Amino acid sequence: MRAKNSSKEGLIHIADGYYYAIEDNQYTLYFCGERDKIDIVTKKSTGERIEYKECVGYYFTLENMLRSVIKEWSNDKAKSFEVTTIKEHLDV
Repeated sequence: MRAKNSSKEGLIHIADGYYYAIEDNQYTLYFCGERDKIDIVTKKSTGERIEYKECVGYYFTLENMLRSVIKEWSNDKAKSFEVTTIKEHLDV
């Protein structure tokens, strides 16, 4: 089940869960996804899936924000073993 209001509303999609917004002369980078909803009292999963939006950072230039996306994205790929060789890493 999805939340009624999308966490991605008003954001510009980049790739693989990364989005950004332009706010007050700066770029705000977000990572959006889905996770299990956790009951606050029991600290256990309710079995329901919810959307989330996590702020990655604030940038004054589009170039710096995109550099951060490339760094974060390639690190995520390496950690999940989707990238296993230097060639694959450079091709990312």
